[in-house]
Amino acid sequence: MNTIYIIIALVIIIGIPISIFLIKAHLRWKKIKEKADNIKNEKIDSIISAIENIGECEPTAAILIKDKENQYSNQYSISIPSFISSPWSGRKIEFELSNQLPISIKDDSSINAIGNCIYRAIPAPRIKLKSGKEQNTWSVKRYLNRSPELKTIMSPIESADQEEALKYILGPTIRVLGGIQWAQSAEYPKCEECNGKMTFLLQVPGFLFPNKVEFDIHESEIYVFSCIKHQNNVQKVIQFY
Repeated sequence: MNTIYIIIALVIIIGIPISIFLIKAHLRWKKIKEKADNIKNEKIDSIISAIENIGECEPTAAILIKDKENQYSNQYSISIPSFISSPWSGRKIEFELSNQLPISIKDDSSINAIGNCIYRAIPAPRIKLKSGKEQNTWSVKRYLNRSPELKTIMSPIESADQEEALKYILGPTIRVLGGIQWAQSAEYPKCEECNGKMTFLLQVPGFLFPNKVEFDIHESEIYVFSCIKHQNNVQKVIQFY
């Protein structure tokens, strides 16, 4: 019995500080989230403008930012924005929520809708490196470091918490053209018609889709590709974390 009492005492001694820490962390994040929601509601256009102003070169890629609720809750499509010079500009990728998540490419562009959310496409800031090369940047930390304007917008939140707050405001990273972030090793598909290496079009986190397919989509990252010679040919690669 003494052993049981000792174990119970140890659980209490260890558990109480952990519980207090978790409660404090939850309350702290709740306050940060409330401030971040206020900033987004009042200054989302200013945030987008500040991010766009970071760019030093013509954009070659886009970021999708969660904008508002979508009345068409069963719509899953992402358009290639017209502000990027690409053979696929003005076209859209549609996802079908069945089996292995079939995809297709259409000639019309429409809203970027993932379930009940509409996303706004903005240019991914493209900067010049010291070497003279150009590079897209996707890092929220770099956005804050490179933009005094953005730091000012986020100033109601403590500096140490601004990065996480801005990530929350911008939402999950959806990349369109350029800058693949592989969940595993690089995996470029080949065109079924010419056997050529396909071009990356977009990357979407699987957890944005409902679990209505034949694989664990919430643990996946979805990559869509097309062929420069056969632009109606689209394929996807699914990698799991």
